[in-house]
Amino acid sequence: MFVTFVTSVVSGLLPSSMFRTHHQTHHRFRDTDTSEIAPKSESAPNKIKTQRSAIRAVTTHFSKIVSYALHLGAAVLLVQLDGHFIGTAEASVGTGTEGRVYGWGRAYYLPLNETDITVRQKVPTLIHDPASPNTDWTQNFTSLSGKSSVCGVTNTGAGYCLGGPTATAVPGNHTWKMIAVGYGHNCGITTAGVAYCWGDNTYGELGNGTTTDSTNPVAVSGGLTFDSIDAGGQHSCGITTSGLLYCWGQNDLYQLGNNNENNQNNKLTPTRVHDPDTPSSHWNTTILKVSLGVSHSCAIDSNSRAYCWGNSWDNNTATGQTSYPKVPKRIHKPNGSANWDATFIDIAAAGEHTCAIKTNGVAYCWGNDNYGSLGNQSVENEERQYPVKVSGNKTWVSIATGTWNTCGINDDKYMFCWGKNLLGQLGNNTTSSSSTPQRVHDPANPTANWTAQWSVAAVGNQRAFGIRAGTEQTITFPGQSDIKLTAGPVTLGATASSSLAVTYASQTSNVCSVSGNTVTLLTTGTCTIEASQAGTATVFEAAPVSISFTVLAGDQTIEFPNPGTKNTSDFTGSGLGLSAAASSKLVVSFSSSTSNVCTVSGILVTKVALGTCTITASQAGSSNFNAAPNVTRSFSIVDGAASGSVWEWGSTPAAMSTSLVFTSVEAGRNHSCGLTAAGTAYCWGENQNGELGNGFDGIASAPPVMVLGGHTWAQVRPGGNSTCGVTTSGQGYCWGNNDRGQLGDGSTTESLVPVPVTAGETWTTIDPGGAFACGVTTSGAGLCWGNNFYGNLGNGSKHNSTNVAQTSRTEISGGHSWSMIEATNGGFTCGITTSGAAYCWGTGSNGVLGNGSTPSIQDTPVAVSGGLSFSFLTGADSHICGLTTDGQAHCWGYDGFGQLGSGRAMDGGGTTGGYNTSIKSTTPQAVAGGHSFVSISTGNDFFSCGVATGGQTYCWGRNTRIGTGATDGLIGTSIPTAVGSNQPFHFVSSSYFNSLALAKRAQTITFPNPGDQTLLAAGSVPADYDKITDIAVGESPFEMTSADGYVYTVDQTTGSLSRIDAATNTVIETVNIGSSSDGSSFLAVHNDKIYITAISSDQVKIVDFGASPATVTTLSDSLIDDPRAITVTDTHAYVVQYNGPTTGDDNLIRVDLSTNAVESCISSADLREGWEITAQGRYGYVTHPNRNLITKVDLPTCTVIKELWDLTEPAINVVAHNNRLYTANYNDWGSGNGTTVDVIDLDTFSVIDTWTGFSGPQGMAVSGDRLFVSNVTTSAVSVRNLNNGNEVASVPIASTSRYVATSGATLYVVSQTTDEVSAFFIGAQPPGGVTLTGTSSSTLPVSYASTTTDVCTVSGSEVSFVAGGTCTITASQAGNDTYDAAADVTQSFNVAKASQTISFNQPANDLLASGGTTLTGSASSGLPVSYVSSATNVCTVSGADVTYLAFGICSITASQAGNNSFEPAADVTKTFSICTAANDCDGDGASSDNDTDDLDPDVDGDGTNDGADNCPTTANGAQTDTDGDGFGNACDSDDDGDGVLDGADNCPVNSNADQTNTDSDAFGNACDTDDDGDGVLDGADNCPLVSNVDQADTDSDGTGDACSDDNDGDGVLDGADNCPLVSNADQVDTDSDGTGDACSDDADGDGTLDDADNCPLLSNAEQIDTDSDGIGDLCDDDDDNDGVLDVDEVREDCRIKVDCDSDGETDLTDPFPLAVTEVSLDTGASIKTVPPDRLSTCSLLRSAAYLSPYTAPEGMESIGTQAHFSLTGCNGSVPETVEVEVDFAMALPAEGLVCKVEGTSEPVDMNGASISGTSVTYTLTDNGQFDANSAAGTIEDPVTVIFLNDTGAPTAAPAVPVPIRSFWLLLAGLLIPTMVWRRHQTKRVSQWL
Repeated sequence: MFVTFVTSVVSGLLPSSMFRTHHQTHHRFRDTDTSEIAPKSESAPNKIKTQRSAIRAVTTHFSKIVSYALHLGAAVLLVQLDGHFIGTAEASVGTGTEGRVYGWGRAYYLPLNETDITVRQKVPTLIHDPASPNTDWTQNFTSLSGKSSVCGVTNTGAGYCLGGPTATAVPGNHTWKMIAVGYGHNCGITTAGVAYCWGDNTYGELGNGTTTDSTNPVAVSGGLTFDSIDAGGQHSCGITTSGLLYCWGQNDLYQLGNNNENNQNNKLTPTRVHDPDTPSSHWNTTILKVSLGVSHSCAIDSNSRAYCWGNSWDNNTATGQTSYPKVPKRIHKPNGSANWDATFIDIAAAGEHTCAIKTNGVAYCWGNDNYGSLGNQSVENEERQYPVKVSGNKTWVSIATGTWNTCGINDDKYMFCWGKNLLGQLGNNTTSSSSTPQRVHDPANPTANWTAQWSVAAVGNQRAFGIRAGTEQTITFPGQSDIKLTAGPVTLGATASSSLAVTYASQTSNVCSVSGNTVTLLTTGTCTIEASQAGTATVFEAAPVSISFTVLAGDQTIEFPNPGTKNTSDFTGSGLGLSAAASSKLVVSFSSSTSNVCTVSGILVTKVALGTCTITASQAGSSNFNAAPNVTRSFSIVDGAASGSVWEWGSTPAAMSTSLVFTSVEAGRNHSCGLTAAGTAYCWGENQNGELGNGFDGIASAPPVMVLGGHTWAQVRPGGNSTCGVTTSGQGYCWGNNDRGQLGDGSTTESLVPVPVTAGETWTTIDPGGAFACGVTTSGAGLCWGNNFYGNLGNGSKHNSTNVAQTSRTEISGGHSWSMIEATNGGFTCGITTSGAAYCWGTGSNGVLGNGSTPSIQDTPVAVSGGLSFSFLTGADSHICGLTTDGQAHCWGYDGFGQLGSGRAMDGGGTTGGYNTSIKSTTPQAVAGGHSFVSISTGNDFFSCGVATGGQTYCWGRNTRIGTGATDGLIGTSIPTAVGSNQPFHFVSSSYFNSLALAKRAQTITFPNPGDQTLLAAGSVPADYDKITDIAVGESPFEMTSADGYVYTVDQTTGSLSRIDAATNTVIETVNIGSSSDGSSFLAVHNDKIYITAISSDQVKIVDFGASPATVTTLSDSLIDDPRAITVTDTHAYVVQYNGPTTGDDNLIRVDLSTNAVESCISSADLREGWEITAQGRYGYVTHPNRNLITKVDLPTCTVIKELWDLTEPAINVVAHNNRLYTANYNDWGSGNGTTVDVIDLDTFSVIDTWTGFSGPQGMAVSGDRLFVSNVTTSAVSVRNLNNGNEVASVPIASTSRYVATSGATLYVVSQTTDEVSAFFIGAQPPGGVTLTGTSSSTLPVSYASTTTDVCTVSGSEVSFVAGGTCTITASQAGNDTYDAAADVTQSFNVAKASQTISFNQPANDLLASGGTTLTGSASSGLPVSYVSSATNVCTVSGADVTYLAFGICSITASQAGNNSFEPAADVTKTFSICTAANDCDGDGASSDNDTDDLDPDVDGDGTNDGADNCPTTANGAQTDTDGDGFGNACDSDDDGDGVLDGADNCPVNSNADQTNTDSDAFGNACDTDDDGDGVLDGADNCPLVSNVDQADTDSDGTGDACSDDNDGDGVLDGADNCPLVSNADQVDTDSDGTGDACSDDADGDGTLDDADNCPLLSNAEQIDTDSDGIGDLCDDDDDNDGVLDVDEVREDCRIKVDCDSDGETDLTDPFPLAVTEVSLDTGASIKTVPPDRLSTCSLLRSAAYLSPYTAPEGMESIGTQAHFSLTGCNGSVPETVEVEVDFAMALPAEGLVCKVEGTSEPVDMNGASISGTSVTYTLTDNGQFDANSAAGTIEDPVTVIFLNDTGAPTAAPAVPVPIRSFWLLLAGLLIPTMVWRRHQTKRVSQWL
């Protein structure tokens, strides 16, 4: 018979003397239970030796067992009456590092609040809190002990036992050091060393000298002080603090070790264990550890030797099975020989086996090995008399034993267990027993070993526990204020003290959801978020923390774009379609306020008349959203025609009725979309799921409606019921149906407006199919998403249903780089790689894969047959067509109506005939007709169309769809047939039934008139590429740039910036900006400001030449780090930062030009190793020479939109010009061995040409149609023609140059070795010319022709002048496949004749005898000069030869009359003297024979010969020349050279161009000694420019008051100074009248002037002065002049004051003159509060006070009242005590208590309160014990008064029914019928409540 008794008891304190009875017989009990009977496969050998006392033992103790079970409530007793007794025999590990307790095994035996005894806990789990049984317990423990149960000690010294569903505290108020668990009793040691035991005491095991059981700990007798203790079956042992071992209790098997030979007497008190070597003597050796089994004991002595004694039946003692040592005996060696000399660090005894750890960390076990509890696989299920090694090579540090289980901790602090495991007690997530150590598993990952660190292991019955060591952590979770629904998402900021990441969960998922640290608000309501931190192996999980906040109704806005001006064509048919959406996604409604012009119904506007139409969009709101502000738009409706840009046809072509001009269109299945030139998207057609993108669904629109979102689109492609587009910045968006995830936004929610395709890619194209979409990124990757039933996503897999959604993008298999992908509505996809190869995948049932097969599923791309190179593909439901790179069309797939266009015979024999459903082609078929196509499309209704070169459009397939007017839809045509329109088109796209085509686009030419020009004079300029000059520019000049006629260069040595005037080629300003140690600074120019990167100092410098002199601004910001190249747009400067190839922290930053704010732009992840940057339009282009890459950046949005990797060689520099990008491919950094320049088309961002023949190209500049490239390795500048790349010239330079620039007709080259900038002429050869700058709106190149070749000729864009006259140039653009030819534009301008000058050298005076001279002169034009003599009586001239005729003055005039190219030159006349020896040639009275200066006359006779005379014809002997201009003052009209003629100059000999004259006298300031005319000379005038005769100077600072802004010198400017003439820096103004005290005669404003005021700084109009000492009472500290300060008198006697307590009642009539607060209450009661210190601030503010009834807690009778008041205004930093007295105006019983009551909680006695007569008095302290308000400065203390008479009957008191407030003083009655209560018995009120 099998009987099971189950009793729930508390904390495992169940006495277990029944578990083993040892009455001179030795029966081994098996530890089994109903749920853990060993299966046959693993049952232990049957060694049961039936013992007659077995049943008797169970019966004897059963009643006691049940009694204890019912009383203690913590273990499960299972008795099986078949010879097997289910007991426990576990051992423990003692004190270790504190930590949390985890348990595993039978869940019912773990404190987890589990009531089902069959539940298994197979991995460690944190035990539960006894105060909250379903909550994890984070209490730290320091020790555990286990046998029948497990108990432990917390880090606060509290004891708990863990034997049942809840942990139970050990009774008593002891502070424990350790607790040891036995089999029926427990023992423990307090921190004072006192030993206590409790439980079963049948054999005296409690050690208190009795055999009386005790449920509470009783002290062990003998007064010993213990250090450690252990409990066994029915005996106990302890080690004293001196190291001696004592035992007590049962001794039937000698387990006490006291050598009791004959009568195995039990000991009721501690007895000494005897010496192993001298059994008759006490064992005086120091003992380190003792461990007890059921009836044997083991110990380790101070020599680390191991001993056991007592019962050896189970081989527990390792001393031999027949040995029952009566005293400690050394354990035997593993081979059985006696006295093992090994040393040990730990030993653990259990019921049937024992284990120990040697000092080398090797573990051994002996005894019964049922289920492998010895841990040695080779002896599994055997008994071992002697130690066997625990398997494995682990180094153990502690071990714990159980009945058939063992656990240990190794030196890695990992926990291992072995033995029986049917209930998961090994903790390794299995129920398989193991004879080798098994690591416990991770609760968070139950299949993995746990890396947690353990300090203690304890094994109990069918369970195990451990103390997990770790670091505590807490979570700080800031609250969130209430928030509107639309203000989200909310970013959470909880942090863990461990710094580990916090995770969040929403507790109100209907209101809010959380992902990462972002909360998404879903609806209004309360949102509760819980923060948690799961911990790590060494950090404990944190207690979760929650916050709650209210989600309020959100605001919403309406997006309602203005339709813009519309004409009558936009209202043809159903009307004008509107677009609008609310941010709430609620539907918007429209209304018209101009019904005379327009009306609106739904989304359609109907024109009533021409005029201004005003439409208002509204949204009324909902429970989640407030009403949106209305948005009103007004637009004009004018008369006008359709633009004709788009045509439509099914049967017959017709222009679409809209004024919109589309630049691109595309047709989807049942809706279409188009783009305007501005990048605005419109869609029209069906709108079942919002695919039109206008904010509505279910409302179709025939007219185009604007796609919302405000994006600038590069492409929009409609699909089935969804649409996708790519913006000009490469961002992808989709909208419409999303039931299969086809929008790519990570959801399956449809959207009526564009939503981003997530994941951060930048796209070149996205195409939606039916229920899926595919796209190509800028890096060429192909990605697809949505339903994949046919394998149409191409990723090697498929969905099993067409209803499956896939919201994440998946990459197309094959590793191809794609140029386009076509997703169809037919369940298949095709694409073209960048090499032109076509691939298809998905369903191939119609042959659409093009590879000759027809599989129903193809989940990876397969190559289309034929080896064709495609540029475009278009697919319908069942066929596909493509264009090859040479314009040939090919189609394949289903061909029932001839839609492949192959020219095959239709039914009936011709190319037009009946359809055939079985015809298909599985490989590409050439479209017949020999056309070259520029566009092709496929229609779902079995037709195709194409636009041929020249604009003619052809269609083929079902006749009613090909635009020929046919009406028989069962007929097809297999050859291209021209549609019925002469309109030329350039693009066609087809939907299910119809086709759209773009008419060829018009273009215009913009051709600026060059303006009137002038021919250059021959010889006035050097030849092309001749050096003009070298310009010195400091030391080691580096980069250079030019703008607006100036050239700038910065040098690396002096850190200076040079500004060169390109007109004069001279340095006009040098600015010091600071040195750059590595010689690398980069420049960019914006207006007059130069932006310079300073690499070594991590700065950006801004030099402003708009200031004079130029200023330097330095930007230093943490974002600036190794700045390199820089470029400037209209709004920002963009800086590339390069930190080297290994740092990975390169990036792009930008500087706001208006604020100089530095902003982050692009991170290092997207811009690694960038070097140079240039900008054109909104885009920037960055070179990455280390990566052979150029990146295209959208600068306004700071987005990388495309990367170009296929450069010929690595590029170091880049320049943009006319939609082209030119790269200087410098290649290797060290050698600069690059040889090429790549030409990149900016539209396609691809290399279109490569120029060769360079040598280390680096610097580049553009002028006209020439590119100038510096070649670093050959010291030459290569000049290339931009049109073809041909080299025009090679300009040799003196030394290595990295940078070049151009300005006008000059090339500038930096020479780093000569510290110069060399200037070279690059203008056109004489007679000159001009560069034309015409452009076309299509961006196609403009060509030019001259119709006046006699005046000018043209080559490319360069005009050369032939002669003066009118030059007429015509600009043309012939058009292409997309554009019609533009109208010619002609410009005419005048070419003026060139000017010329004559250079005519002065002939020298000569003697008549010389006969003549030859003249030298020339014209700048190179034309010949002619001469004529105007003194023919003295000289004549022929050609250039002069003949002298007579003495006198010879005057010759040089002339040049000009020609067709040059104006006449101004004549130049020269005179000289002809003399003879007999005459006085110079007229000085001396003959030439004796005159030493005969040829140098002095005409004016002032003593200075004419050659040196600065006024040769005006006598001026002093030769004064004030302005040094070479003209003496005597003949100079502007002596001082200031630009003002002397006659008008107020200082004619003092330069003063501004003519400043302060006092308006006749003399300017520059020459006036008294500028201000105040009579004080300037040298002595303290205001020389401000008239101040008095020279007043208040602050004596040398600057007179008349010109000082701070006259009194107090640091406060006069305009703000309240005493401007009296120094008062503090600006004190007592009476706040605007006049400072320093200059006020009544500072306090009390009406008494300061001189008469007895308190001048305190307002006291009454002027009270009690003691007449001249000091008013208000400012007198001793008002009565008695020598006692007022503050002291206030404390003693306030009667001198009118109102001492300032309560508004005079002291003479105040019943409480010293009370700060006093209030009279109803029924004559009152409250007063009195601070001990009169000057206390506490309770100066009083609040309402009154009485109200009090409702007592349950069990009390209420008959009293409450008095209410609040005390505020207390000192915020110093606790203050206030005495409170409440007078109830009635007699109160003397017996009573004054108690504190908080809310409905129990009253607590307030010691020190008293009741006397009618009053109750007590004290309150701010922030004191009874202060309910934790805030300083406020007291809140609910107080109750309880009265009882001797009999317990309540004393009556009147009830006053008034409202209840927050503070209570209450009277209550209480009747307790079961006890007589006296005041001294009620100090702890909570005990009796």
